[in-house]
This record gives sequence, structure tokens and C-alpha cells, in this order.
Amino acid sequence: MGGFKCDGIQTATIFYPTDTSKKYPLLSFSHGWTEGGRNVAINYKDVLETVAASGYVVIAGESGLVAGCLKAEAHDQIRALDYVNETSEFAQRVDWSSKMGVYGHSMGGGASLQNAADAAVVEKYNLGAAMLLHPTPFMVATKIPSFYATGNLDTIVPAPLVLNAYNKGGPPKIFAEMSGATHFECQSFESGLPCPHGWTGFTINWMNCHIKGIQADCDTAYNVCNQSRRKMSKCIIDKGTSPVNSSVSVIV
Repeated sequence: MGGFKCDGIQTATIFYPTDTSKKYPLLSFSHGWTEGGRNVAINYKDVLETVAASGYVVIAGESGLVAGCLKAEAHDQIRALDYVNETSEFAQRVDWSSKMGVYGHSMGGGASLQNAADAAVVEKYNLGAAMLLHPTPFMVATKIPSFYATGNLDTIVPAPLVLNAYNKGGPPKIFAEMSGATHFECQSFESGLPCPHGWTGFTINWMNCHIKGIQADCDTAYNVCNQSRRKMSKCIIDKGTSPVNSSVSVIV
């Protein structure tokens, strides 16, 4: 596709619903360190395919096979949005009147965090939500609704570092530390071994709430502290001036 900066890989995979008679909001996914290239579609299978099937066009850039591109990955995530817009085969599948979203894991979560905090990017690309899965913890003030997902068994990006980033971010925002979750919780596979892909449903709820404005998904997303799907060992919600009722709740 061209234009990626992280390394020489210039490919991406695009996922979209089987019903091609409709147009859908566009999301850009960024992968974690060492998860690039062909690994993306395999290791993130569920959080890509299931999210797309719920009613989104999802582009997942593959640049950055082994390179740690903390800044370039943010650029590449946005370059992926431009590519969809430039390519009629895919552009015709997108609802360009809708807000777009960004999400990513680890290094890619940090990329999403940077883009969520960049006012110029948010305005130019009409970004409406960010899902930050065990993100590299940039200390930046997010400008759009952001969900900080982590796990109490994550030893690669420990939960306290993600909490520090959450504290810097602007509302509406959620910090959710999943009990028993390692750094690879959002993945389907890691080194050929199965992973729980436990954040997929929460990702769909968050995007449906803030991209599509579905109230039922807002209710579910902001009930993350009390839901029974997966126990949270720590959970903080700051709704700010979100259309849903404002409040702050904490579970430790």
C-alpha cells in the first residue's frame, strides 16, 4: 500500500462484514511489538474479524515486524485510514459520514493513545473512540473517549503504568484491569499457542457506544466494573461530559 514508516513492510489486511450492500464505520488497528507482518491476521484473529463482523471496516497495518516504532506506528495507523480512502475498492464500503476509531495492542495501543491525544489528527480524521489494549503508556491527554485495558498479570506493560497513562488522559475514559489477564489477553494466538482474546466484546461495546451511538452498548461499556463476563481486579470510570450520565466509580 505504501507510506508506512516503521520498516520496509508495506502491507495491510482489511476486514469487513459479509453484507457488502451496506456501508460501515472505519477502524484502524495497530499491532504489538514483534507481532507485525503475517502475524497480525493470525495472532489478532478474533479482535479483528469479530469486530469487523459486528459492523465495521477494519484495516490492520502490518509494518513493524520486529522494529520498535513507538512514534512511526502512530503515523502508520493513520496512513492506513488514508489508504482506505484512496482505494475505491475499499472506500466504497465505508460510511464516511461516521466517526472513525483507532485501537491497538501494546506498541499499537501506544500508537492509538498518541493519535487519540493529537488534536489535529482527531479533527482531520473525525476520530470518535480509542481502545487501548495493554498500551505503551504515553503520558498524554486524550481528546476522545478512551478505554485503557490491562491485566493484573501483565509483566510487559504492568498495569500501574497503564493507570498512570489513564490518569493523564481526558474523559470520558475507562481503566479496566482484568483479573488473571497477561499482556497477550487480547490476542487469539502467541507463538502458536492459543490466547483468550478476552477484550473483543469490550472493544465492540466501546466502539458501538462512541462511534455508532448505540445506547445499549454505552450501558454495557460503562458497566465494565460490575459485569460478569470477566472479573476486573481494578476498574475506574470517568464519564466526564459524555452523553451517558456522568459519574466516577472505582473497584479495587
